Amino acid sequence: ASQWCYVDASACLRPAAPSTYTPEFQVSYATCGDLDDYSVAKHTAYLEGRVLRVSYPEPEPGFLMLLKDGNRVGAFPTFMQGIFDRYNVTSKVVPISKASLDWSPMSTWSACVHDVGLNRTDICIGDFWSTSERRLIAPFTSDVYQELLYLIAYTSQGDTLLQLMGSPFRPFTALLWLGIAMATVAASLVMYILESKYREKPVH
Repeated sequence: ASQWCYVDASACLRPAAPSTYTPEFQVSYATCGDLDDYSVAKHTAYLEGRVLRVSYPEPEPGFLMLLKDGNRVGAFPTFMQGIFDRYNVTSKVVPISKASLDWSPMSTWSACVHDVGLNRTDICIGDFWSTSERRLIAPFTSDVYQELLYLIAYTSQGDTLLQLMGSPFRPFTALLWLGIAMATVAASLVMYILESKYREKPVH
């Protein structure tokens, strides 16, 4: 993590900015030899005078819903609009391009990420799965929430006692087992006949 420290802005020669959580104090990354990639002021300064292009994937109940008047409501539009209002960010809705929809006809989410990667829009708002394929196209923000997926593998019921007793015989078919038994009996008879010629007579 980047290092920072509190400084006296009037006496510090390095760049400093008010702390996000304690604005009465000034913090400086440069004084500690690091770059400031976290200050809100740095990012909001970049957005001043710009209009942020916003795109949305297809509606999803609860998270993203499209009204008849064209406005979007739900958890994600409300969350992002709160951020825009707090930092005075101006935005306009840009539809996903036909080229990106043709590139990803099965997923408007991937198509929206594709538009960000091609600079056709600035941000896509929705519940996106952060897949490795999408991360190669455009950067993602920090996770707002995580969706847990559970994989279930169905198995057959346990073997009965009779099936367990027969498990040692499963490697071969019944016909092959019969052939093994007959070969064993035949070999035993041959050995008995051959050994009987040399068997000593009992002594009384």
